[in-house]
Amino acid sequence: MDCWIRDDALPPRSDTDSQRGSFFLVGNISSFYLLTVVATLFLMIMILQTDIALLDREVKSRKQSFGIEIYDLMEQLELDTSLSMEQKEAKIRNAFDQARKDIAVIEAKKECKREEIAVLDAESATKVDIPPSSGTVLNNTAPGNNYQPPGN
Repeated sequence: MDCWIRDDALPPRSDTDSQRGSFFLVGNISSFYLLTVVATLFLMIMILQTDIALLDREVKSRKQSFGIEIYDLMEQLELDTSLSMEQKEAKIRNAFDQARKDIAVIEAKKECKREEIAVLDAESATKVDIPPSSGTVLNNTAPGNNYQPPGN
């Protein structure tokens, strides 16, 4: 990266500074701002991905609780002889419909988070043009049709 230079290329501030050989970031405020924005976008994407993983766990948990709920319900209905078969099936169907609704809500939340990630990805892709100290803009786009490799 063009904006990293060794501190011995700069005028020494003191004897100990020039002997360390550490690296300094040389750039302007806009480069720092750009780096901050990109880092913030990256962190937001990571948070959203973590939220999706937690929602996946919530779906799994709801499915497991549904299985326990259905087992208990079927065990209870098997012993209850006062209800008709249609009433028993309706109770089981209601439990299934409720679980399906709960899972659909969680899946909608996951889809919303995926859309937010797509927006942040698109936004971060537009912020990668970094002007180095030479004034040339570096970006991640492919060279145009008139590009000639060096030496040809």
